[in-house]
Amino acid sequence: MIPLTEGVVIAALGMMTTGFASFVGWYKLSIERRKVDQAQLEMRFQRAALSFPEFVEEWTDIQQALLDLMETTSVDRFLILRAWNGHLEPRWTTAMYQMRTGVEVPVAYVHFELDRD
Repeated sequence: MIPLTEGVVIAALGMMTTGFASFVGWYKLSIERRKVDQAQLEMRFQRAALSFPEFVEEWTDIQQALLDLMETTSVDRFLILRAWNGHLEPRWTTAMYQMRTGVEVPVAYVHFELDRD
């Protein structure tokens, strides 16, 4: 057996401390990297979702299809809702767009609380 000298013990403790500090630094960096990646993905998604030229090209056809649906069925309103909060279970929403038929009056769904259904 190799006798443990004070120098070997100090070197071993230094190596363990350095390894632990390196691991903690790597772990924190990986968490921050994941946050940055998620933010970049969200920005790409938002940019694609808000691309105005593509939206305008498709919207006329969508609006006509909705009007046809409302004329031929009992559907009397169409809403585009968006929720910004909650992970997989949003609690609040806002109506971004409303299309209604007849005497239906648009309702201001702004920061409207959702039920469990």
